[in-house]
Amino acid sequence: YILLLTCAVTRAIHLELVESVSAKDTVLALRCFFSRRGMSSHLISDNAKGFLAARKLLLNMYGSEGPKWHTIVPRAPWWGGFYERLVGIVKSALKRSIGKKNLCQAELEACLCEIEATVNSRPLTFVGDDLESGEPLSPAHFLIGRPLFSKVCKFDSSDESSSELKSRFQYRQVMSDNFWKIWSQDYLRSLPHIRQTSSGHTL
Repeated sequence: YILLLTCAVTRAIHLELVESVSAKDTVLALRCFFSRRGMSSHLISDNAKGFLAARKLLLNMYGSEGPKWHTIVPRAPWWGGFYERLVGIVKSALKRSIGKKNLCQAELEACLCEIEATVNSRPLTFVGDDLESGEPLSPAHFLIGRPLFSKVCKFDSSDESSSELKSRFQYRQVMSDNFWKIWSQDYLRSLPHIRQTSSGHTL
């Protein structure tokens, strides 16, 4: 089984291979996720029995310091539409990349990592025909500050002074601020507007 976690803001995904849908295996996968990505403040899921039991285990483990776990309305999967769409994308990628092949655990984990990188490299902002318009933002920009498949420049940090390291850190902070500015201007404004009817329903 595969546990899919996604950020409700940037839509970045994280895939964990689990042996079962039990509460124990779910919690183990979440502990791996928290160790790599940091503790989440909120979790949203459907009402599967494994998730409901895992919520109790997390509460016993972390107490008030753990994430607040919210569940959607029972028998209303459309409430979790933002993660259900990503589930469909990952399933489609698995069918295309694996098909009917039998993989060992290590091969399947490698395949999941590559699928995760591909999905996190998808554009979130407008992709224009103008070559000078700049590269579109992807979930990877919010995870590591650059596209996942770009070439990493090697440098020798042994001769760098503390002022150079501080300058590099400040530059990364400026880049991060620019990413969020583009995010708020381009992506969030492209989302459909929600309006309420006279009866109080949302459209």
